[in-house]
Amino acid sequence: MRKRMLMVYCVLVPVPSWAALVQQYPIVTDTYIDSQSPTSNFGSNGSVRVVVNGNDGSLTRGLFSLPADIWLIPAENVVSVKVWFWTFMNNTGDRTVLLHPLTGAFAEEGTTWNSSDGSNPWLMPGGDYDTSVSVQAVEGTNWFSWDISDLWNNANLRSFGAMLKMNDELNPGAGNMPRAPFNSSDHSGELPYVEVTYVPEPAALALLGLMGGVVFLRRRF
Repeated sequence: MRKRMLMVYCVLVPVPSWAALVQQYPIVTDTYIDSQSPTSNFGSNGSVRVVVNGNDGSLTRGLFSLPADIWLIPAENVVSVKVWFWTFMNNTGDRTVLLHPLTGAFAEEGTTWNSSDGSNPWLMPGGDYDTSVSVQAVEGTNWFSWDISDLWNNANLRSFGAMLKMNDELNPGAGNMPRAPFNSSDHSGELPYVEVTYVPEPAALALLGLMGGVVFLRRRF
């Protein structure tokens, strides 16, 4: 009598390595500083303002820290990183908003135009930031975004956060006010966040590939 044999064949359908995931991380530490009120703190305000006031020449700049969780993603897995802020009024005109890495820490409930934390002065009034590194905003009707992918390994950005300011802060003259009043994390509407697009670890991809496997049986006589 001939023996029957049961042969098992397994065909794996791998998940492609380019199958990236997108995750959003809320920005929770943000504020603004105003040269018109150089000793006032706005940490609990519902906005992160960027303004050039043509009536008195005063300036307003935004400050924020990046969520710590984003740095847990290995650099080699990151495809892109974008910062998003919402404004009810895009009135930048022919100017735009730049993002600069800060070069010193700030305290949300303490910082002012003159001080980083309410006690210690900035090296320069208006905040300490890297003038040589900047990212220009991509402006929409309401959402502004900054692609900081190339700054993933920037030590200042990781340690201290970033500043938002007008690219041109020259006084535009009375009656003119280039501005972008962004919602802060304390607002009740659209909130700021960081969007990270990344590829999962190879082990995770392998597991997904196994989960997508097709198994079939064939009898041999």
